[in-house]
Amino acid sequence: MSRETTPAAAADPEAGRPAIQDAYPEETRHCYGCGGRNEHGYRIRSYRRGDETVCRFTPAPHHISLPGFVYGGLIASLVDCHGTGSAAEAAYRAAGRPLGSDPPLRFVTASLRVDFRRPTPLGEELLLRGRAVEVAERKVRVAVTVEADGVVTVEGEVLAVRLPDDWPREANATPPSAPLRASSRSDTYASPDSEVERPTTQMEGPLNAPRSRPRREHPSETEQTPMSDFAVILQRLVETAEAEQTVTYSDLGALIGLDMGQPDQRQRLSNLLGEINTAEHHHGRPMLSAVAVLKGEGRPGQGFFEICHRLGVYSGDKDSRVQDEFFVAELRRVHNYWTK
Repeated sequence: MSRETTPAAAADPEAGRPAIQDAYPEETRHCYGCGGRNEHGYRIRSYRRGDETVCRFTPAPHHISLPGFVYGGLIASLVDCHGTGSAAEAAYRAAGRPLGSDPPLRFVTASLRVDFRRPTPLGEELLLRGRAVEVAERKVRVAVTVEADGVVTVEGEVLAVRLPDDWPREANATPPSAPLRASSRSDTYASPDSEVERPTTQMEGPLNAPRSRPRREHPSETEQTPMSDFAVILQRLVETAEAEQTVTYSDLGALIGLDMGQPDQRQRLSNLLGEINTAEHHHGRPMLSAVAVLKGEGRPGQGFFEICHRLGVYSGDKDSRVQDEFFVAELRRVHNYWTK
């Protein structure tokens, strides 16, 4: 689909103005939602307007859920990409730098919350508004709303984290000719060379559909979109790191209904933490699950040291004193990163 025929571009009254996404480094512009180099994607375009950012998008007829309403997954992806674009713009502005100046400030999503306040009608132009509510050195929190014909139908929040300055840009760039891979994660955790393997215990099905809750057959005007187990655990780890605290594996398991007395369910949590650590390492961040500890011991289980060894950030030494030294140092790195 060419840019001239994408729903977003066709309805964009800001045509001709440089968009926030135009300032993205060329080698990072492959995202299905906002990447200008992805000819099959939405190619959304966000703009600064006053004290907010705006983006317009008109869903196509095939972006349907129930007759007459927009598919919620599409809306979540629009909130996601407009949120990270808004984060980049806010970070440049806070630093007193021109948009797109080097070194580039590129953000990816660590946490995404989407609340559907009422069904979003199909056939209407959607207006997204973004507002940075927290701007720190390496993270920006953005509140996003979605309007249809002047009525707010969706409210969301994006916690966006900045890619490191020494991020291996060329190594992580997807060649335009390479096939883009589907993933149930946000673009933060879906890259062609990622080592993440989805655990075999996770059920396949609709993206981000909860395993233990029945899906409603009609849109709700007040219900929040259920998050995947992965997203629930990720959000709790980030919140714990921001508070410079630790959380027990038991508390994490309880968040997603796991019985930690069952070996297979303990393994389920271990798989999720392994996915998160692999993704964090892939993006140059410290091992986030360092904040997760054994109840009564205050230190991680052996699985933490094993994944760190596989990722090349720990020697693999089994000596408990060496492990403790590594854990304390890594926990400090995590707290320092997420409180900046």
